[in-house]
Amino acid sequence: MHAMFKELIKSAKKKENFRDRVNLHDSPDDILQEMIICLFKKSYIRMHRHPKDEIYHLIKGKLIVILSEDGYDFYTIILNEHNPIVRIKAGVYHQPIATTKYVIYHEIYQGPYDKYKDIEYYGNSLLSTL
Repeated sequence: MHAMFKELIKSAKKKENFRDRVNLHDSPDDILQEMIICLFKKSYIRMHRHPKDEIYHLIKGKLIVILSEDGYDFYTIILNEHNPIVRIKAGVYHQPIATTKYVIYHEIYQGPYDKYKDIEYYGNSLLSTL
């Protein structure tokens, strides 16, 4: 396993939210935002959406992504070694959930990134218990 992944796993394991990331871009102003993310099974990422497309490319583990175009009808995509990539269209609510001890995935997002404009959370997500 790549040394960067080993360090990322160690770091995520120590965090209160059980996740961490390594930015491959230099600044939120970069036109391409790329991150390597480690997400432990006990971590929770609230359902959210973005005004631009986003790509998850699984590197290790198994990840379920819950999606909804309208916030009412939900479906899932399972990322694993046979289906390692998903493109999430702009405006689609999504919530990644690790189903193995941890997952490592590459996330790609078109920049620049503005944390006040580029993310909208889905109410009080009822999916936190999945």
